[in-house]
Amino acid sequence: MAAPHFDTKTIRALVDAAISTSLTSREALLAGINKVYVAKLSTTGSLAELLLLDLNVMNGVALDDGTVPMAEWLENASTLAGPQVQADVFRSALAWIRRPVVAQTAAPATPEPTRAPPPTDAKFATYLDMIEKDVAAQLARMPRVLALLAERLGVPSALVARALLHEKSGKEMVMALNATDEDLKDDATRIAERRALKGILLQLVPVASDWRSYAIDGRARLAAGERFIDLPLANLTVAEAVLAGIACRACQFVSDAPRGPSGAALLRMPAASAFYIDPKHARLVEATVGLVAIHLFNLSPDARELRDPERLRRDVDVMLHHDHEEAIGDARCPHWLLLDDDVLAHDGKSGEPAQQRVAMAVAALGEKLPHLRILSLGEGADDELPYALHIRDMWRKQV
Repeated sequence: MAAPHFDTKTIRALVDAAISTSLTSREALLAGINKVYVAKLSTTGSLAELLLLDLNVMNGVALDDGTVPMAEWLENASTLAGPQVQADVFRSALAWIRRPVVAQTAAPATPEPTRAPPPTDAKFATYLDMIEKDVAAQLARMPRVLALLAERLGVPSALVARALLHEKSGKEMVMALNATDEDLKDDATRIAERRALKGILLQLVPVASDWRSYAIDGRARLAAGERFIDLPLANLTVAEAVLAGIACRACQFVSDAPRGPSGAALLRMPAASAFYIDPKHARLVEATVGLVAIHLFNLSPDARELRDPERLRRDVDVMLHHDHEEAIGDARCPHWLLLDDDVLAHDGKSGEPAQQRVAMAVAALGEKLPHLRILSLGEGADDELPYALHIRDMWRKQV
């Protein structure tokens, strides 16, 4: 059997969620799953016992007909649970199973154990519920837009917000919003509605159903005390979406590019950063403090404040703490340093393996800037660029 989809704790949380959302019909939960496979499942025990047995048996199974029983069970559970906040446990687990597969250009190294997303994240679940209600309220004030989206998505008007958030892929969601905007663009009286559509896009992209697992995983790692996240993504537009999802905020795109806009959260390591690499990474830390300070405090490269490195380091860390923990509203945009681990990996001044050099640099930066979050990007995921390009097309519209 393939590797399990989820660990034991997650399976138990799915059972708890099914019971708490009153999913009492096991037959309905198993509807549509291969009948021959279902016939082999246990039929003796209480509902809770049967649910636990069913999910443990289905965990990691893919049938010869191409179906995945666990995914079908989660689809049924999501539908039956409806708009209840607890139902996001099922949707998050389903998004994890359907997460984009990272593109491989060479034989992969031995993989790390699969991390299932946390089945319960009260703040994230509440945020999703808030987004759905807010989008529904905005669309209710725009009957023409709501009707166009309902027709395009093939759902009743009352379910448009839910479909955009939970049922359509990120690409489908953005394409629906973009196409609806096209329907309105020649009507000068629709400017306010077009602006609202763009705002809805920025709200929904960070929690797009098929990319949501990256945000869930990132939130779990931060909650566990990690400061460094290695995303297998390559596109800066999608990276901003994930970082926004981690922070439970809307996307904040600031600069355009052919492959899609980049966001306000990422701070790029300077191109000359290789010159700052030394065995103890002291110069890397100093350069990073200066880079972050110039960005956060809007300093010029020759600003007097840069001449007092220790005070500057303290001020930068205070600002990072504020951005991460205390800022509210539009001011909340936790910053991440985009670590150029290729520079660290290929610098030949020491004999440590590349992975160890990266870990040492992260540790050195964390010691001096404990509130700095660090990000590394990878080779990219399937459908990442098409998704980013559709976001770009909508973001570029001047309304």
